[in-house]
Amino acid sequence: MSKSLCGIINSETRKDSKDLARHAKNYVKSYLSERDNDIISQTILQENPLRTVMDVVFENAASRRLTILEIAETSVPFSTKISEIAQNLGVLNVNYLIAHSTPDILENRT
Repeated sequence: MSKSLCGIINSETRKDSKDLARHAKNYVKSYLSERDNDIISQTILQENPLRTVMDVVFENAASRRLTILEIAETSVPFSTKISEIAQNLGVLNVNYLIAHSTPDILENRT
């Protein structure tokens, strides 16, 4: 790409051009086309980042027992996903705790 999106915005804003939308649209189209050809970007887009982090944690755990504390603010905590990952990796004993400001909404979901 010849110019960054910020560069386009800065140059078009200074010119007070009405072509800003066209330039930005062309930039995004070009970026998406180039991104699709980038193997690293495609791998990251298709990878589950939580799985990658949990792989590192489980691989570096000193024992087959692990205590996890999740501090959640949403009604859908990560506990189900993390439990699935732990089961697939063969972690034998996971003690999972969830801290939440309104735990009543969790009782029906977990």
